[in-house]
Amino acid sequence: MKYFLLLTSFYFCFQGNSQETKKVLFIGNSYTYVNDLPNMIKQIALSLGDNILHDSSTPGGYTFQAHSIYGPTLSKINAQDWDYVILQAQSQEPAFDPAQVAVDTYPYADSLVQDILANDSCSRIMFYMTWGRKNGDAANCPFYPVICTYEGMQYRLRQSYLEMAQNNNAEVSPVGVTWRTIRQTDTTIELYQPDQSHPSLAGTYVAACTFYCSIFHKPLTGAYIPTGLDSLDAIFIQQTAQSTVFDSLATWLIDTTNTTCFFSGINDVNKNNKVTIYPNPFNSHINFSEAITGKISISDLTGRVIYNSMLINCKSLELTNLFPGIYFLSMEINNVVSTYEIIHR
Repeated sequence: MKYFLLLTSFYFCFQGNSQETKKVLFIGNSYTYVNDLPNMIKQIALSLGDNILHDSSTPGGYTFQAHSIYGPTLSKINAQDWDYVILQAQSQEPAFDPAQVAVDTYPYADSLVQDILANDSCSRIMFYMTWGRKNGDAANCPFYPVICTYEGMQYRLRQSYLEMAQNNNAEVSPVGVTWRTIRQTDTTIELYQPDQSHPSLAGTYVAACTFYCSIFHKPLTGAYIPTGLDSLDAIFIQQTAQSTVFDSLATWLIDTTNTTCFFSGINDVNKNNKVTIYPNPFNSHINFSEAITGKISISDLTGRVIYNSMLINCKSLELTNLFPGIYFLSMEINNVVSTYEIIHR
């Protein structure tokens, strides 16, 4: 028979470019727009050879419930195929009693996730774990004493954001954990504005550094430092963000979720990785629109896997031993699995 034997092999092709550009949509409120967090992440990315193309929907005080019916948010979700959509809840709400959060917050987070994936099944959802107020939530302390202190409020925020991510096969950017570590180790760095809630310039830099590591999975050595921020403080923030993210990737569900995308037709685009496969039908080999590093498998119409391989910086793949017919090629890159229908003549 002309079928490939089932095996795992490695293909080394030419070296690809390590620079990355991510399309990122931020959905949140003032914790995102104060000090222009998206642009600060962009400046860090640019300084390290990467980039983000971003948009935001961040009306002040908005909850997930408000966003779930807010026309501009829904329009921006559907505006293009996003690599990442960042979800940030109203700053207090996820810290409330778990029973209340389960009713007032989780269903609307789920609704937004469904809208995001309906637009693009390859989009990665990342929850923005925020920080507790400097001295706890005084306004709501009488109703739920756990949040009377910063530590109690931070604990509940961490718990709720992780549960929302687990419930939605999503990831978490642990900004609040980086924030807590800095509070514990260097009290000279003021992370809050005078309202004891919103971030100072240093606080936004904490968020930006944590997000860069969460999205790009790269260190911050030599990263952009905003004017007005002490350079030693900035380097300490960079180091703390790195260790927070990279030492606990599984905790934050980063690179542990597995997003499955399906495309019928070889000329469809893997929206998360911007990959096109051509020609269709093919005679002897297929080409990729960019260098591929990742796992690849091919199965027949019965679902039997007949070919497995690991590609490293490859732009083409020879497939001369297949019988004519229809096959399904699955490609896994950065934990995103995309399936293409291919036709061999």
